[in-house]
Amino acid sequence: MRRLLISAALAAVAGTLLATYLGFLLTPNTAVAFNNRGMAYQDKAQYDRAISDFNQAIGLDPKQAVALDDRGVTNFNSGQFTAAAGDFEHSLSLDAQDVDIVLWLHLARARSDRDDARELASNAAKVDPNTWPGPILAFYLKRIDASDVMRAARSGDANTQPNQTCQAYFFVGEDTMLRHDTTEAIRLLRQARDTCPPDSLTNAAAAAELKRLEK
Repeated sequence: MRRLLISAALAAVAGTLLATYLGFLLTPNTAVAFNNRGMAYQDKAQYDRAISDFNQAIGLDPKQAVALDDRGVTNFNSGQFTAAAGDFEHSLSLDAQDVDIVLWLHLARARSDRDDARELASNAAKVDPNTWPGPILAFYLKRIDASDVMRAARSGDANTQPNQTCQAYFFVGEDTMLRHDTTEAIRLLRQARDTCPPDSLTNAAAAAELKRLEK
């Protein structure tokens, strides 16, 4: 998934939210600045503020798919699944080959009680199934099982394995939750939360789902 990032060095010194504000002061009223600040709010689970900033970013650059993606995940995390699906649909209209967004759209629709089996297959036909996260898509299409996904996630080099494993735990956990196996879903989502980089969208999504499940 595409994501705009602030300076890592600045974030390390000042903290993500403060660093983003400093960046915003340097480049105000740009789509990038609003999107970065929105991500900082999203990381803090300040969803209303995040969505407001993503709205500004999209207004300034309607074809910036990254802001649509980020707003979609934020809507998903806040439980606004229909709105999330709308964002992911718009994003795919700009880039039909983004496998991550194909997966997120499927989840958002499933959480909205919409059967999208036919469109999932149609969207899957437009992407490369042989590159990550292709195995997760194959799992959602019922072509492989969860153990195959985890095996594929652990392939690759030391740089790619952590992110792949993180995503595998999350998306398999989501499928498990949709099948009403709450205990196993919580276990997998905890693995995702503990495995994913702290500033990743998947980490934030796993934390949001756990908050709902562990009430």
